[in-house]
Amino acid sequence: MNTFDQMLLAQLDVLAPLLCIALAILLCAELIISFRILAYRRLVPIRIQQRTPTQTPEQTPPR
Repeated sequence: MNTFDQMLLAQLDVLAPLLCIALAILLCAELIISFRILAYRRLVPIRIQQRTPTQTPEQTPPR
């Protein structure tokens, strides 16, 4: 194994984990953006209920 091969392997040892982290970040960003687009077009039902301070969990209407 010559010096050039060793340099390539050293770069691969550094770049492989960084590439995996970058791909994971891109995947998360893509999922977040896709969910927001679907929610904006109302293809994903989102229902947010707010409880008044006087309501206890037992008085909250069922979902």
